[in-house]
Amino acid sequence: SSHRCACLRSRPSHACPSAMAPWFSASARNCCCHANVQETTRLLAGDDEAQAGDEEGEDVPASVLQFSTSQFFCCEEEGEASVDVVRLGDASGTAKCWYETEDGSARAGQKFVAQKGMLEFRQGETTQSVRIPLLVDAGWDSTLEFSVVLTRAHRARRGKYLNRCLVSVIDDDLFPTNKFGVALTDEEQLAQISGPALMLEYVRMNLSSTLPRRHTILMILLDQIQNLYFLLTIYLQMYLVDDVL
Repeated sequence: SSHRCACLRSRPSHACPSAMAPWFSASARNCCCHANVQETTRLLAGDDEAQAGDEEGEDVPASVLQFSTSQFFCCEEEGEASVDVVRLGDASGTAKCWYETEDGSARAGQKFVAQKGMLEFRQGETTQSVRIPLLVDAGWDSTLEFSVVLTRAHRARRGKYLNRCLVSVIDDDLFPTNKFGVALTDEEQLAQISGPALMLEYVRMNLSSTLPRRHTILMILLDQIQNLYFLLTIYLQMYLVDDVL
């Protein structure tokens, strides 16, 4: 192949004795990766504007802290979500990063417990995990999501693209409620479920949510205005007939 590593095209030096080795050898690849670690971490970290707040001195080993993937999945019944943060580049020193959760369709206090803290990578350590407790309930929900964000790094830089990840919480409850969950595994019991009973569970599901319950009560009260108007007209007619006329 005509492709060569940058360090193999350069003049051999005492700092990189394997520069004279074949380009496909392990020693040459290691030399190339070591020589370009600063450039690699610069590309992964992006520009300086996107990394405002990160602390990295000239004598600090070049490393990037980021999530291992852009999206994580977990089930509500697991009780917690685990999010991995990886360290790329030179891991010969220590590094820290700060993280926090952000609400999405999943709200803190309803679907998960908000978290905010710091991860410390010791010398040679390349992986840490953030654990977010999930709030388990018996109500049905669609798949809800929230975010985890790396807000700042010390003695390292945050990744350009993976400084934020999405956590999808898969609900394990049945629609509309879990009342007929056992019947789903038995065809005979499933056939015995009546339509009105299923409709009643659907109504209960809606009334268990704050927003639908509030608007339902409001609509019921507003519908009574027509009845009040009808009663008022009858009263006025009787008053006119009995007292005025």
